[in-house]
Amino acid sequence: MWADEISFKIDGVTITSGTLANSQTYTYSPCLAPGSHFLLLLDSFGDGWHGGYVRINNVNYGTTFTSGASMSAIFYIGPAPPPAPAVSPPVASPPSLRPPLPLPSLSPPVTSCPAARSSVPVQLFTQMWADEISFKIDGVTITSGTLANSQTYTYSPCLAPGSHFLLLLDSFGDGWHGGYVRINNVNYGTTFTSGASMSAIFYIGPAPPPAPAVSPPVASPPSLRPPLPLPSLSPPVTSCPAARSSVPVQLFTQMWADEISFKIDGVTITSGTLANSQTYTYSPCLAPGSHFLLLLDSFGDGWHGGYVRINNVNYGTTFTSGASMTFTFNV
Repeated sequence: MWADEISFKIDGVTITSGTLANSQTYTYSPCLAPGSHFLLLLDSFGDGWHGGYVRINNVNYGTTFTSGASMSAIFYIGPAPPPAPAVSPPVASPPSLRPPLPLPSLSPPVTSCPAARSSVPVQLFTQMWADEISFKIDGVTITSGTLANSQTYTYSPCLAPGSHFLLLLDSFGDGWHGGYVRINNVNYGTTFTSGASMSAIFYIGPAPPPAPAVSPPVASPPSLRPPLPLPSLSPPVTSCPAARSSVPVQLFTQMWADEISFKIDGVTITSGTLANSQTYTYSPCLAPGSHFLLLLDSFGDGWHGGYVRINNVNYGTTFTSGASMTFTFNV
């Protein structure tokens, strides 16, 4: 019944065409590659398919599509992949709240890497609202396209030995709902249950020894808000471990400085509550090579003209909105 209301897509491509008739059988022959594919059933009136269904490889899809505007399913051409490791049971996205979205096309795994780098398997396990999530390694976006719920994606970035910066992002700002990234058998993001971002440092090869803690110098009271507690102070770092050197890092605040902080290689550099229109100088011990700078704003509206200066380069001058901004710099 009501066949003129229905249509369906495979991998985001509409397969049906024209107006369909009741109690008929239609046969289509799309060209599909081996692997997983995304089937999306649609009803323009929003009351399901009234007994209609799609058959692919002798499996019927849509027999339970009795209400709502859409239903989705994954099917495979060739052998199905092995199941993902056991995680807490996923909760399906209600079709009435957000329509199912097509799976991204995944590029083939990296087969060769530049000298001094190797291909590192990185797995992403999604649960709910996967279309909101993405992640970066060393400032480079690893995910591509729109992700689907309750799926496992495998990526193979080329990474050099040493420390790397992982940034998990959620566009809606409510965490990953049980999703996580797995690198070297370590899961990252299992506690990412709220907010727009979470960061972590991971290592390829042995982890270096931790850097000593650094605290900022005295700052004068703010000019735009009532006086706020000044950060706790300790003397500047005068010596660093072998193979590291003290690097001057300056923070220039403007408005709402009590909302801001920043990290280098996952280590928080600021401490205490910062004051407006001040300059803070820090001296972290850093090894030669690349490092990862993460600017954070607790209110989510950027730094209002504030910025960090390292090696005469200003970072954050364009950080005018959002909860975080990342950079890579070299020592």
